[in-house]
Amino acid sequence: MERFTSWLGNYIYPDDQTEISDTGITPIKIALIDDGVDGTIDLISEKLKTGISFHKILDDLKRSRVLSYCSAGGSHGTTLATLICQVCPEVNLYVARLQCDHGRRIMIDSAIRVFSLAFFLYYN
Repeated sequence: MERFTSWLGNYIYPDDQTEISDTGITPIKIALIDDGVDGTIDLISEKLKTGISFHKILDDLKRSRVLSYCSAGGSHGTTLATLICQVCPEVNLYVARLQCDHGRRIMIDSAIRVFSLAFFLYYN
C-alpha cells in the first residue's frame, strides 16, 4: 500500500517532492458505513471526526444499549478505514456503525436508517 500511496502522490504532484499531507489540501469527507472502527489506532483516530451507531445489544441486566461507532465489532470497518487513510491522507472520516446479527450480517433496518439520515443531511 505504501508503494501505491507514493505513486499516487507522485502522479498528483509530479514536479513537487512535497508529501501529500503537507500540501494544504482541504480534507475530503468520507462516510464509512460498516461495523464500526477501532478508534484507538493512531492513523484512524486523527482522521475520525464523528459518527453514529445503530448497533444495539442487551447487557447482563437485559437493558438495551448502543455500542459506540468507534469500537469495532469486527475488523472489516477498521481495515477499510486504514486503507482509506493510507490512500487518501487528507480525509475526514464520518462513521456509521450498522446493526449486525451474531453471524456478522448487516440488519437491513439499520442500513435503511443510515441512508435515510444521510439523504436528510445532504438535502437539508
